[in-house]
Amino acid sequence: VPRKAGNDLQKEFESLMEQLFSKITQEYENNKAAKQQLIEQAESLLAASDTFESTELRNAAESAKQLQAKWKTIGKSWHKEDQQLWQEFRKHCDAIFARRSQ
Repeated sequence: VPRKAGNDLQKEFESLMEQLFSKITQEYENNKAAKQQLIEQAESLLAASDTFESTELRNAAESAKQLQAKWKTIGKSWHKEDQQLWQEFRKHCDAIFARRSQ
């Protein structure tokens, strides 16, 4: 393959890869934002559960389960960030379940 033809093809390939990487990055950022919203919802649910009665705590636990189900429907984010988000989310959900058990 002549060098010039190879270089032109390489530039086209790199341009396509940049477009693809840009789309992946945008999707990861959207997923991260959606997961952060779920974390905020779980955090507010936990804060509100301080004043709940036993039946309300059961409803809060069910709401936490629904948030967990929503979490599963959201796609990936960057691995390290995704793990940190998951740990924070689980911390709030586990606290809600612990209050229900008390």
